[in-house]
Amino acid sequence: MSHDDQHRKSMLSLRQIETRPVSGLAASLLCMAAFLFASCSLSAQVINQPVALFSTNSGYPARIAQGTDGALWFATFNEFGVGRIDINGIVSYIPVCSSELGCTLFGIATGSDGALWVTGYDYMAMSFTIWKVTTEGDVTPYPQFPSTYIPLNDIVAGPDGAMWFTSSQPSGAQIGSITTSGDVTLSSPLNTDLLRGLAVGGDGALWTTNWEGSTQSPAEIIRFPLSGGAQYFPAPTLDTVYGGIVAGPDGALWFTENSPENGSQIGRITTDGTITDEFLVSSVDVALTGITLGSDGALWFVEQDTGVVGRITTAGSILEWSIGGDIYPFSISAGPCYGHSVTEEFQGLCDYGLWITQQTTIAHVTLVTTPAQRFPRPVPMGVSISPTPTGPPNTFAGTAGMRVQSKSMPSQKFILSNSHVLSAIGPTDCPNTAHKGITWALQPGTLDIGFDPGNDPHYYVGTVANYVPQTTTTPNRVDAAIASTTDSLSSSTILGIGQPTPEIGTAYLGEPVTKSGRSTGVTAGVVIGINCQGIAHDNSCGTYKYQGEEAVFGISPWSRFSQPGDSGSAVLDSDTLTPVGLLYAGSGTGLTLMNPIASVYDALGVLPDGATPWDAIGINSRNPEVDDELLRVEDIQARHEDELFAIPGLAGNCVSRSASGYEFQVYVTDKTPKSTRAIPSDLEGVPVRVIDTHGGFTSF
Repeated sequence: MSHDDQHRKSMLSLRQIETRPVSGLAASLLCMAAFLFASCSLSAQVINQPVALFSTNSGYPARIAQGTDGALWFATFNEFGVGRIDINGIVSYIPVCSSELGCTLFGIATGSDGALWVTGYDYMAMSFTIWKVTTEGDVTPYPQFPSTYIPLNDIVAGPDGAMWFTSSQPSGAQIGSITTSGDVTLSSPLNTDLLRGLAVGGDGALWTTNWEGSTQSPAEIIRFPLSGGAQYFPAPTLDTVYGGIVAGPDGALWFTENSPENGSQIGRITTDGTITDEFLVSSVDVALTGITLGSDGALWFVEQDTGVVGRITTAGSILEWSIGGDIYPFSISAGPCYGHSVTEEFQGLCDYGLWITQQTTIAHVTLVTTPAQRFPRPVPMGVSISPTPTGPPNTFAGTAGMRVQSKSMPSQKFILSNSHVLSAIGPTDCPNTAHKGITWALQPGTLDIGFDPGNDPHYYVGTVANYVPQTTTTPNRVDAAIASTTDSLSSSTILGIGQPTPEIGTAYLGEPVTKSGRSTGVTAGVVIGINCQGIAHDNSCGTYKYQGEEAVFGISPWSRFSQPGDSGSAVLDSDTLTPVGLLYAGSGTGLTLMNPIASVYDALGVLPDGATPWDAIGINSRNPEVDDELLRVEDIQARHEDELFAIPGLAGNCVSRSASGYEFQVYVTDKTPKSTRAIPSDLEGVPVRVIDTHGGFTSF
């Protein structure tokens, strides 16, 4: 729990720290066990800028769209075919052209059947074609369009399950549909020959633009009901050129427009055809093109001439920054999972950033936010929370870790955090002082609000329902509490990570883990200690000891897994997103402590949200079996428990492992020659490693 007022920013992406799989349990454990004594050989990429660039390997990307497999898919102008880029930036291609003559692709969208649908021109067939491309790589062409048709760029999934697309020709542009079985229908010619942009509005109609006006008539925004009968809404000036169009979070359509006289603007049009606002982006024409809705509820757009990505809220507040790379950004899409369903196999592979196509690169923009902010209801997990009242004069905040449900009544939902977060109210701010069924839980916490608002419904997310009392006289098992909540107040999605797996997991040595917390956002680490005993940590209310805990260290020496304010975060297996622990304390050297999640569930009578009765007795099948040697080491640890606890200055001990086998890690508040002399070098032949915590552990 943080008692300072420094708000750290974190990234709304799948990983703030992008990690690669650890090759070999022994190597990873050796690296983690030696973290204070030698450099670590594991590698990590810290994304500390909002924009990352990924090469398309000479492919010229056009439109980009979310896939159902947790990746982005893009059309290419050259012969490379349909491209795929995963959330780690790995690019691959599926050829779709009928011969070496190649094809030019433009529009792309995911259909109701989960496949990608692509528009373009096949040079061998000499036909404008729509391709169906499955995420497994199967390609079906539908070359049913004569060369007089000129599909410009756009295709979208309609509310009727069909794909809808634009085509243009001098005698009048048309809007067409193709069913998932390949049946094509074209509308009557429209009162224009060129179309750009295509979106489904909140009214169920298609919206597009007659993108370029003339000296005689202005450009138009066009509403096209699926039953036919287009409506035309002219631009305010004759020289307006429209770019993209998208449905906004407010029920209106948002579009980009450019004009030599009026510069570049973002406009808003209601579904009755009223242009209510035009927000100036630049007084000169910067060629605004693509626009999309981001996971933060804002509209995001690109400037083709300047290489800039911009963000505009529905209130008209605009922010911009340079993308870099080879400039000429063209198309923009929110990351996979946001606003789009992914198949069960890929759930959890969520990215909440923006993806932008450029000449030969794809840019990824990480949405910079802070989990300390107030989130619209229902709030995600991994964000700031506290009870009220706090202080006075203190204010504080911890983390809403994850959603859980009652074992006996699964419809009852709770927010899980620490007891020292949710059960600590003023004036002492000590655990066990909250009133069950009465004390409110607020989001964000009072530290991040800046004051204690009391029982203000604007901040309410739940009521403290139960907590495990914390004591300074005997060892504690868990530091955990729950607040009753509802689906309208909170979500089971964890900010920046996604949906946790509703299974009961057990941490194991070398396990890669992740968490999303109030202070450091999404971080990656590895489990370096299990069966931790005698763990002592301090806060302003006293010294608390814990038994049977687990220890985590950041995946690299330069990245901390947690900081004060992250208390209450759920710690999850990085591969399966199965919760394995509840973060509650740490040290100044980067060590993090967590309660085993199964112990937390048992103490509070809960299960992960969405769990089945079988999960009440099941264990995550990915957990490795306990070996006989580990059981022998834990027996040795138990036999020497009193001996170790009697040594002054010890902050606890854990079972760990190095490349040569199991070992004990003994944590001391300050490592000095005097403190280490009292610690044996081994216990019944099992090596003992002394770890300096630089002052011991404190509640986070």
